[in-house]
Amino acid sequence: MSAQSNNGQQLLVACDDGNFPSVRSLVSSGASVDYQNGLGHTPAIRCCFKGHPEILQFILEQGANAELADKYGYTPLIYAAIYNKYECVALLLRHGVVVDAITATYGYTALWFASWNGFLSIVQLLVRSGADIDKANNDGVTTPIVIARQQGHTAVVAYLAIEINWRRRRNYATVLNSLKGAPTTSKAVRALQCYDVARVIGSYL
Repeated sequence: MSAQSNNGQQLLVACDDGNFPSVRSLVSSGASVDYQNGLGHTPAIRCCFKGHPEILQFILEQGANAELADKYGYTPLIYAAIYNKYECVALLLRHGVVVDAITATYGYTALWFASWNGFLSIVQLLVRSGADIDKANNDGVTTPIVIARQQGHTAVVAYLAIEINWRRRRNYATVLNSLKGAPTTSKAVRALQCYDVARVIGSYL
């Protein structure tokens, strides 16, 4: 094993353990903040396993790629959601990571995992950050609310249901507002184009 690989492995262990002094020392000695082991685990990913936001913040400040996924497509954000590490999720979102990154297998997102596990606070944080509530995994059917319902997480189901209905109402209101002030002929054409949407609008008003 090369010295660089050895330093990288040591950095992963230090991030796992939450050993901030060792992390600082290893990085200052040249250990790569984007080092990946055989599974593709990075220092950022390891910080999200155990929940060490202060170390995660440090390695991001050192230029770590917050989007770098492991060999299965799991990003630091996805791992933070899986392991219920709220502060790490919040930090990564503030850093501007892609909220709807998907795994290479099955097409899971951070919101999907948080809903599956019933982590309401993380679900709320992800949704407020623009996560796609309706995004299903690769089966095309199992959305976050579906998996939450299957797992019996009633609080998550209730929250997502409210958000889904609110977003639908907002979208329908946008359609209606777009018709205001348009010429009569244009209104007729656009209303016909939006016929299916209009029918759904009626069911909510």
